Amino acid sequence: MKSKKAVKKLNKVEALLSSVIDQYDTGEHAGLRDALTSAKESVRRAQKTVNNGTEAKTARKPAAKADAAKNGKVTRGGRKVRVAAAG
Repeated sequence: MKSKKAVKKLNKVEALLSSVIDQYDTGEHAGLRDALTSAKESVRRAQKTVNNGTEAKTARKPAAKADAAKNGKVTRGGRKVRVAAAG
C-alpha cells in the first residue's frame, strides 16, 4: 500500500475512534473507553511511523539537464550556431 493512502486510512480510523470515544464519555464504560484510547494512541504511532518513512523517500535528485534535444528538436545552442553560420 502506498504511504499516502495509508495515511488517509489512518486519519479516517483516528476520526472514527475519536467519535466512538466521545460517545462513551460516561463513567460506566470506563474500561471500553480505556481500550479505545489505547487503540487511538496505536493509530497515532502508526501515523508517525508512516510519516517518517515518507519523509526519507521524498528527497529526490534534481533533474538533470539534457545534453541533446528530444524528438529531433533543435536546442538553443544549436539554433545560435545555425543563425551564426547562416548570417
